[in-house]
Amino acid sequence: MRIIADAEVLNYLKEHLKDKEKNAVRFQLVEVCCGNADIEMTFDVQKEDDVCVELEGIKFVANKEFAFLITNVKLERTEYGVDIKKTYCCCE
Repeated sequence: MRIIADAEVLNYLKEHLKDKEKNAVRFQLVEVCCGNADIEMTFDVQKEDDVCVELEGIKFVANKEFAFLITNVKLERTEYGVDIKKTYCCCE
């Protein structure tokens, strides 16, 4: 799992997660189609059965059962927070 995010996104996430019980960004599986995973982003805590990637102090987690489907995720800052711009499979 590789996270692609600029400084603005990372700063927003750090500030949002600061002093909160939910201290990780979780990628949840919504749908799998044609070898690609459709995922959504939520805030949660790291669990025992998670794959975790840490980027500048921010934990990005996904359940081990489908984390292999999430190869590269590009995050972008929006007027409402942060959103997944695009996910890339290993063949792109």
